[in-house]
Amino acid sequence: MNDQPLPEFDENPLPDFVRALEAAADSEQFKSAVPWMQHELRRFKISDRPRTLAQLILSLSWGEGLPAVMVPKLEVFRELTGLNTSHVSTALGELELMRVLEVHDASSGKRYAINPRSHLWQATPRTARASVDQAVNLLREVNGIPNVRSAPVNFKIGPVNVFVPTRATDSGTRTGSGSEVAA
Repeated sequence: MNDQPLPEFDENPLPDFVRALEAAADSEQFKSAVPWMQHELRRFKISDRPRTLAQLILSLSWGEGLPAVMVPKLEVFRELTGLNTSHVSTALGELELMRVLEVHDASSGKRYAINPRSHLWQATPRTARASVDQAVNLLREVNGIPNVRSAPVNFKIGPVNVFVPTRATDSGTRTGSGSEVAA
């Protein structure tokens, strides 16, 4: 085991990554971003009902490789979560006010999208992103899972190389044994 920590995230979550995700045409990019967004949803203080709906929307959209999900009526959320329709409506409104969720009217219902810019969310973080990364890395080490960062970086993000530590033994420097992802 190497005692050097992995590089920490900035408090502003990887603007190049977010731009790439927002412009993504490849459904695999959304699917690979799901674990990162799950960490973000857990990291912020969001009450149970809104969190349940945010996780469902994440699963129905990014989990299926889509940027958003079209829902024809609120009763669909009621059936999928067991929440009362009025509670669904209130929780969706809370998520929209917190800027966690983007809602757009469409002719066949509403289009719901998770806002990937978590630094713009109007919710209080429970913990710093670096603390979450350290905890996840500790659990991976204890359980023998390769130590990988919680944010995907396999995106085309322009003319830069992004260093990604891939093992607990990586030095965390740009010349270390991590992978270089060229755009």
